[in-house]
Amino acid sequence: MSSGEIPTLPVLVPATAVAIAAGWWWLHRQGRLTPLRAAVGVAASGYVAGVLGHVLLPFPIDTDDPLPWRVWLHLTPFVDAVADPIGIVLNVALFVPFGLLLPLVAGVRSARAVAVCGLVVSLGIELVQLAGDLTISPGRVADVDDLIGNTLGAVLGYAVFSLLVMVPWVAGLALRATWPATAQRASGERKRVSSKWEAGRR
Repeated sequence: MSSGEIPTLPVLVPATAVAIAAGWWWLHRQGRLTPLRAAVGVAASGYVAGVLGHVLLPFPIDTDDPLPWRVWLHLTPFVDAVADPIGIVLNVALFVPFGLLLPLVAGVRSARAVAVCGLVVSLGIELVQLAGDLTISPGRVADVDDLIGNTLGAVLGYAVFSLLVMVPWVAGLALRATWPATAQRASGERKRVSSKWEAGRR
C-alpha cells in the first residue's frame, strides 16, 4: 500500500540553494568568483534541479510487493519510440543544456568527453529509477532509449556551444564564464610566478 512520497519543491529548493552557495564558495576560494561565473552556477544548479524534478521527483513510496524487474527495464532500442516518438525528442532536449553547460562548469573541450559524461549521468539516473522500482518507488521505466536520447542531447548541446564560440565576442564571454582556468591562462600565471621567483633571486 502507498505510504506517501518524497515531494519535489521541499527537497529541490533547499538543495538548489545549497548547490549555488557551494559553487560560489568554491569559486571564491579559487579567486575566480565573478558575476558571470556566479550566473553560470545559478543556471547549472537550476538545470540539475529541473532534471531531478523531471526524472525522479516526486518520489512515491509504495510498500506493495514489487513487480518483476523485467517490467521496469527496457533494453531493446527504439521499441517505444515508434509508438511515442515525442519521448525520444524530449530525452534529447533534456540533455542539450548539459552539453552547453559542461564546458563552462567543467572545462570539457571534446565531443567524446561530453558524450561519455552524458552517458554516465544518464546511466546513473536510470539505475536509480530501476532501484526505486525494485524497492519502494515503482512507476518509472529504465529505458535504453533514455540513454541514447540523453547522450545525443549532450553531444548536440556541445555542438551548439562549439558553433557559438566561433563568434569572437561569444568566445570571449565563454572564456570569462568558464569556471576552471584555461590552459593558456594557467600557463600565464605560472610564468608570472616564475618571473617573480627569478626576480627575487637576483
